[in-house]
Amino acid sequence: MLAILLFVNALAVAGFAGGCLCLSIALGALLGGDPDEGARVMRLLLPRMGSLMAPLLGASMLSALVLAVGSLRAKRAARGGDADGRELRRRWLVVGSFFAILVVTVSVHLPLNAALLEAALPTPARASLVLERWLLWHHVRTALALFALGVLLWPLQAARSARGAATEALQTK
Repeated sequence: MLAILLFVNALAVAGFAGGCLCLSIALGALLGGDPDEGARVMRLLLPRMGSLMAPLLGASMLSALVLAVGSLRAKRAARGGDADGRELRRRWLVVGSFFAILVVTVSVHLPLNAALLEAALPTPARASLVLERWLLWHHVRTALALFALGVLLWPLQAARSARGAATEALQTK
């Protein structure tokens, strides 16, 4: 059951991290021009982005939390597990990353989204400031999501390296 949850969590996190990265690259290039045009583009994109990213964020957070709690229960039931709790810490790092993403989203992005969705920002300077701030904090969310994905995928690389070392050791005998 934990393997299925890990797979679902990895898919959700990969979707969210990939979406964030694509948005960071595309919007970084797109918003570098006229602030009024950038605000107009964001007013068109925000509802569409939200309908894609909000479910991915929710699925990532929920699956990470369920996975971490499930790991904790499985460890208690087995009365041990990995001695130093690396697996459990790794999963809680993913939960913590998505909690930080949620805090940034609620405290920074939602107010900035509301400002961008206003009919018109008062001045191009204000539009530029709002867009720059939105993009900066979106880059923070992107970095946190990519970190969480790396934390999830790191054991796969470690297992692959161990398997390669074992195969090489067998071949040299």
